[in-house]
Amino acid sequence: MLLSKPLAIISDKVLLVEGQYEVYFFEELHKHLGLTSIQILNVEGKNNFANVLPIFLKHPDFKQVAAYAIIRDADDSRTTTFSSIKGLLQSHGQPCPRTWSDFASADSHKVGVFIMPGNAEVGMLESLCLQAVADHPIMFCVDDFMRCLREKLPANAVDDPKDRARAFYPKNVDKARVQAF
Repeated sequence: MLLSKPLAIISDKVLLVEGQYEVYFFEELHKHLGLTSIQILNVEGKNNFANVLPIFLKHPDFKQVAAYAIIRDADDSRTTTFSSIKGLLQSHGQPCPRTWSDFASADSHKVGVFIMPGNAEVGMLESLCLQAVADHPIMFCVDDFMRCLREKLPANAVDDPKDRARAFYPKNVDKARVQAF
């Protein structure tokens, strides 16, 4: 199995998310909202949804699942990401929402899809977090820091083992900005 831990279904509501950061994010969000009955499963990478979904659907405890949702980053294209998820759901005979932020129902369960950051064609969880703190006074410092890095560091285009110790401008700016924040 691709999961580092055996798959266990312990709730009737499940979120399937890309990675550990999404698990942390949604656990904290659920705590903040007082939600306790939603299980969050890490599929360990966006490319693993195609491998994990069939395992999830065939799991002996799947029959207790009333609703599940797939949450993915848009990355370069919300449209392409949604098409990929839609194809995956259809290939496994699952109900498929019409849009990237909706649910569809079948006889015994609902299936949802949410593509982050939600209101943009491109982006990820970090983009959503940055939108939430866009007006925070420290964002000026973060932007200034990123500007300085862009001026002082070369682009991260070289993958030469000799250059691995050398600092490069981050490939993923939103992830770097969240870390700086």
